[in-house]
Amino acid sequence: QPLERAEILANRTTRLHRITDAALQIEGRLGYQGSGSYIYKDLNGTPFELAFTKVFADDSARTRARGVVLSEDDFTLSPAFAFAGEVFLDAEEPLLRFDGGARMLHICAAYPPEWIAFNARIAPKNVAIPVAAEPESIDREDLTAGIIVSGRSPYTAYPAFLTPRGDRDDRPLVTWEGELRHDAKGKRFVVSTEEKFTDAEAVGNAVELGLAGCGMRSEGTINLPVDFGLLQHNMHGEAWVDDKGDLRLKGTLTLDFHFDDKLLEHLATQIPMWQDSEPLDLFAAGYDQALRASLGEEEAEEVLADLSLGGQLRRVPKSMQHTLVFSDVELVYDAREESFVSEGDLGVVLLGGEQVFMTVRGKMEIQRNKSGDLLRLYLHGGQENWYYMDYRLGTFNINTTDQPFNALLSEIKPKNRSIKSDGKRFGFQGMGSRKRRNDFVDRFREFD
Repeated sequence: QPLERAEILANRTTRLHRITDAALQIEGRLGYQGSGSYIYKDLNGTPFELAFTKVFADDSARTRARGVVLSEDDFTLSPAFAFAGEVFLDAEEPLLRFDGGARMLHICAAYPPEWIAFNARIAPKNVAIPVAAEPESIDREDLTAGIIVSGRSPYTAYPAFLTPRGDRDDRPLVTWEGELRHDAKGKRFVVSTEEKFTDAEAVGNAVELGLAGCGMRSEGTINLPVDFGLLQHNMHGEAWVDDKGDLRLKGTLTLDFHFDDKLLEHLATQIPMWQDSEPLDLFAAGYDQALRASLGEEEAEEVLADLSLGGQLRRVPKSMQHTLVFSDVELVYDAREESFVSEGDLGVVLLGGEQVFMTVRGKMEIQRNKSGDLLRLYLHGGQENWYYMDYRLGTFNINTTDQPFNALLSEIKPKNRSIKSDGKRFGFQGMGSRKRRNDFVDRFREFD
């Protein structure tokens, strides 16, 4: 005889779960199967009745249950997330397992919420939806988040927040990590680790959608979509969409390449003497966060303590040294030129092992090109006091009005100007003509 309107407390020791209004068929001393109801309560204590259509004791006499939630049931994991899919109960586990799709509940028209596929145990008071490295919707459509750049020509960039990816080759500038959470106080959805979610100063990547103005922002290591061969680059900072719809990056950029230390030493002595150069506030420029990401918390704090005391380091640790280090660099994506172009002054932090810590007038462009990506850099100390540099296909060119710099450059033997590695070549050289510098500067009309 089946039991009607029975109640199950699972398990016998912990009594974590209560299944009510159960219809059960008893199958021996420890066996049963049937159906029942379960009350799920969200973080506010709001109840929702789940129908477990299959309730049974497994071979180890542990209670198991399974139910299905349809999208039209309007079930929510929390006030911020709807859910549709299968729900599983395991007596020994304190949390239910949800296998299906979660959908953010927001009204940002630019980012229509998708049903994000996942399979995980969910804590009702702290809902965190796992976001896979290659997330999909429940309809198996590829999703993505952040500032997204195309992997092939024509080169485009667009914002997304767990919305459909335009092409399989499209990639985010900041790779997400962790889970999707809702910050009710900050009025935002965030994909990050729990540590980063609770502490904005923690090292790590984060992608967020602000609900007040539906602004999209990423933070962390920025993967610039260019291949410069033996010229290595790394950027740490933030990427966002401004009120005009422009895509912007801001942070610390390091460039590592084969170069001569004497040239860097000379350049480091010149920049502080320029009339328009000013001391760089490293903390306002975000350099402190870049150091924490690259050096680790302990070593970074030692360096920052030195900088706070005297504005200079006793010595520059090897771990901090790069050929060129810029901070407070703001880049705006120019869709017509298919390039990221700097806006405002450039913060020069280090040149090799030489400390500079100055803000200078200048311009930087990082351009994508199917025949070879380009880097252009201009530092302006005056009409007759400037440095222009560009790089493409293994050659780094320099043009400057600084004659002592040119003399040092000419003394370097050709064999010391180039290297080969992994089938690639890199070399630097002087460039006599000013045409490329003039063409570049004339595009912006900021240095007249």
